[in-house]
Amino acid sequence: LEKHGVHISDGGGNEATLDLLEALAKGGLCFGGFADDEGKNKTRWASVAVGLGSLLFRWASGYLEENVVGAVPDDKLEALVADPEEEKTGMRLRTLAVRLGIEEKSFEAVKERAGTNLKALIIAAASGKVPESKASERKIYQAHAQGWFKTVTGGRELAGKAFSLGAWSTLKPQIMPFCNAVQKAVGLPETTDIAQ
Repeated sequence: LEKHGVHISDGGGNEATLDLLEALAKGGLCFGGFADDEGKNKTRWASVAVGLGSLLFRWASGYLEENVVGAVPDDKLEALVADPEEEKTGMRLRTLAVRLGIEEKSFEAVKERAGTNLKALIIAAASGKVPESKASERKIYQAHAQGWFKTVTGGRELAGKAFSLGAWSTLKPQIMPFCNAVQKAVGLPETTDIAQ
């Protein structure tokens, strides 16, 4: 991307990203944005969206983990949990077991106990969502996200899994307009898909 003058930076959270995008707009720079929809600052986000058009991507609702993990087929969830470097799989399973209140942290035990709530459980752990009944242990539950996809490496892993685990067909209609807007901004032709 850099050979086309595209540089990617982390906005540092939803509120900070909004502040940054507003400042860049005032500065007259050519830029785009990719952010979660946390249901906050609707008027400000709407103003940024008017200025950026397709160069602003926001999920129709929710956040990255909710949308990407939500698009992974149920029969691929074990592969989603597995860390390709084989360093974080046990930690991820432990975060799920803690949320379920069980000692056994095998995928089979977690899946059996979670039942139809397995995907929601993974989304909660991967995003660091704090259960209402665990507000006093907030930091512990928020820290669960660090073993999942909240790092640059984890983000790359999640992006790769979006393709390899069959989530891309669901995500593609939402994301391609943004990808094409970025390509158009740097003088490249639009495409119908992203090469994997």
